[in-house]
Formats: sequence, C-alpha cells, structure tokens
Amino acid sequence: MNPHLLAISLASKRWVAESGTPSPTNSVNPDDVAPGMGAFVIAFLLALVVIVLIWSMTRHLRRVQLRGQAQSQDLENHEAAAPPESGDAETGGSQSDPDDPEQGEDVSENGKGDEE
Repeated sequence: MNPHLLAISLASKRWVAESGTPSPTNSVNPDDVAPGMGAFVIAFLLALVVIVLIWSMTRHLRRVQLRGQAQSQDLENHEAAAPPESGDAETGGSQSDPDDPEQGEDVSENGKGDEE
C-alpha cells in the first residue's frame, strides 16, 4: 500500500474521531424559506383545475350513459316493430346448417336412415 494513502487515511480517521458527532447548524433563516403567497395561489389554482376536470368528466360520463340507454331502447323498439324474418324459430321456418349433425336426414338406430 502506498505510504501517502496510509497517512491520509489515518489523518482522516483521527479528524473524524476528534470532531465527534456533527450537529446541524441553522444557517438559513426560516422566514426566508416560507412558501409564501405564490405557492398558495399555485396550490389553489391546481385544486380548482382538478375540481373542474372532475365536474366535466362526470358530465361526459352521464352523456355517454344516457346515449347508450337511448340506443339500446331504440334498438329494442326497432326489433319489436320489425316483421320477423323467414326462418325464425317463432314462425316455424327452418334454416339448415350444413355443419350441424342434428339436422339433415333422420338416421335410425341402425344407421341406414328411413329406408325400412
């Protein structure tokens, strides 16, 4: 180890040991660092902006909710007034689905159909 670094290290340890625990010094006047009127105005304006934004958001959410209710009501009224299409279950019509194994020709238990 370098003898100069050793000497500096020992000197710094002795200086810290002699000085003891450092105590805080009050070098700044507390009256000079008070928030003041400017900080109050900024905080007040920020609170005012937040209140206005919440009020506006509430209005917009109510409008969206009312429009959704009106659209669903219009859709229900339109479906009730529209004549049923052919093939609906209510009219007795049948639509064939080629992928549905339940539809198509009737197959008896022996798998040959209605040929008997």
